[in-house]
Amino acid sequence: MCYACHRAIHKRHDEMELALRFNTLQALQLDPDLESHITWVKKQRVRW
Repeated sequence: MCYACHRAIHKRHDEMELALRFNTLQALQLDPDLESHITWVKKQRVRW
């Protein structure tokens, strides 16, 4: 997971919610709160 996605996840959800509800990559991808962020990230150029 990239740094931008990691930060976005922690901005939207606390540790307990992540542990109980969003404990898989698939659950995170299906989260409506993260949908706009995922759409934005897909449009970004990869910088190495």
